[in-house]
Amino acid sequence: MRCFGLFLVLLLLLSSFTVVLPEKALAADDGSCDSCQTKQLSGPGTQPQQYPFMHPSEQDFQKFVERYNSAPKAYADSQVQQNFMTSPYSSSTSNNLLNYLQYSPSERNQGSCGNCWAWAGTGVMEIALQVQNSYKDRLSVQYINSCESSKIGKTCCSAGSLYDVAHFYTATGRAIPWSNTNANWQDGSASCSTSCNSISTTPYYPIQSISERQITTQGISQATAISNIKGVLNQNKGVWFAFYGTNSDMNTFGTFWYNQSESIIWSPAFTGGHVVGHAVLCVGYNDDDPNNRYWIMLNSWGTAYGNRPNGLFRLNMNMNYDFKDSSGFNSYYWQTLDMTYTAPASITVTSPNGGESWNAGSSHALTWTYNNSVSDSYVKIYYQKGSATPVSIGYAPIGSAGSGSYNWAIPSTLSSGA
Repeated sequence: MRCFGLFLVLLLLLSSFTVVLPEKALAADDGSCDSCQTKQLSGPGTQPQQYPFMHPSEQDFQKFVERYNSAPKAYADSQVQQNFMTSPYSSSTSNNLLNYLQYSPSERNQGSCGNCWAWAGTGVMEIALQVQNSYKDRLSVQYINSCESSKIGKTCCSAGSLYDVAHFYTATGRAIPWSNTNANWQDGSASCSTSCNSISTTPYYPIQSISERQITTQGISQATAISNIKGVLNQNKGVWFAFYGTNSDMNTFGTFWYNQSESIIWSPAFTGGHVVGHAVLCVGYNDDDPNNRYWIMLNSWGTAYGNRPNGLFRLNMNMNYDFKDSSGFNSYYWQTLDMTYTAPASITVTSPNGGESWNAGSSHALTWTYNNSVSDSYVKIYYQKGSATPVSIGYAPIGSAGSGSYNWAIPSTLSSGA
């Protein structure tokens, strides 16, 4: 009677890092980019650089403010908040989520397209993907820019908000990698020429739920506003930050971005107005020096010809979070996403679990467990010896209630794989 050591391999029929379902063809997006606007700023060197800003209509800006004010508050741990308020420097005085992101600074460049809000929102999603599912991957911004017209009725490269990010991904139910076919950024010229149905949506990361959250910073003390933002970052959540001002205000920021290094802190001194806006991703903070506290901000304007090799800038933490323009509208808005990715599909063999010796010609139950993310109806079962090529046993129903089994009658004669 022959005995052998058994190593069992089960494969999901359609598994990859997500469970991929057939995708219906999406309508092409030929949205106009008439509202794509930039400001031309001069800087070092001979080539002036154009920077895109959002130019919302008065109606759209007021709608953004209404949605911001009505959005649910971001979750805050009351004990953590109390610690920040009473002893802001007694514990760790820095936090940086940048390592959760997979990005190329030079390619993180929106060009002339006015969709900074989508870049910043996608960054929040990328951090959540790494934190929740341990996938450090770059997500496609092209996907939302090309498909927002058919999905949520927005014109590509136009002004937007974190609400639009949540609205879009609620409609699609998936985020897709930058590496998918035609999913890399292509609309830097604001041509809006990449059609929605040209972008491959497989593979993808399924989204269970997503909605925007308000981080309260208005109408409260500076210390409380800072504590609220830190509280979100310390939950390993990215923060979406938008600021609105006059053309002169934005010109000042653009000049700072282009001419200063990443170690210089920007202290906004807005004069009022909300005709122009920009959104960036806050990935952390540093207040080791109480006199030079700052937020760590990731922009979507590339590297400023190498002047900012990481695409970052520092924002003064001692800013006026409740600054209002002459119309009574706030200039600064801090938000995050409350989102849940579907857990990765997984299956675990429970028997055999290593070291068994089963006789040829005998029968044994092969058993396994799986999580709720597995949507396949069957598994394919192999056996393998050492590094030999796996040999197929056959197919079996996945099971029910998270577990399955297959009664294997071991042949009297086995292939060389065993």
